[in-house]
Amino acid sequence: MSADQVAVEITPAVSVADGAARCADESQLVVEGVEGAPSPGLGFSTRGRVIYHLGLLMLSTLVIALAITMSVEQRSRVTLPGMSVPLPELCASKRMLNYPCPGCGMTRAFISLGHGRIIDAWGFNPAALLLFPIIALQLPWRIVQLWRVRRGKPDLEPRGMTTVAMLLMIGMLVQWLAQVVSDLIIAA
Repeated sequence: MSADQVAVEITPAVSVADGAARCADESQLVVEGVEGAPSPGLGFSTRGRVIYHLGLLMLSTLVIALAITMSVEQRSRVTLPGMSVPLPELCASKRMLNYPCPGCGMTRAFISLGHGRIIDAWGFNPAALLLFPIIALQLPWRIVQLWRVRRGKPDLEPRGMTTVAMLLMIGMLVQWLAQVVSDLIIAA
């Protein structure tokens, strides 16, 4: 196998067409000389790629739409438009241990960002200031990916997204630990 080929495992190819060879068990696609080819580990067909990108586009759109239409009342109650009854508390940590988890306040922070209240969002959960733009950027990103799939082009692979995701998770954990330490110091 040359350095220009991408493969998950080495198995004999049975057919060759247009620079690609499909393996006997059809579990991988070896793509020769195509930079940025779809990750062979995913093994998505064109239909699967469309469903994947369309699903993420719809999910991101729903999150942004809810952030814009929902509201926060009395800094702790989240309500849907046209309803006066607040949604129930979703955090199991807060309900069972009476202490918030690292993700607590994320819904209220997203709603605040959806309404342009950055300071309020920071107070609910600072990590939302990083996560909300990532979700918002999914809208144009997934549209471009769908456009590429429809034209038979490989998916663009976002470089560094794993690093960004890890930094975001570490940031959420650090800010939560800082809150725990702060609460312990105040209680003492």
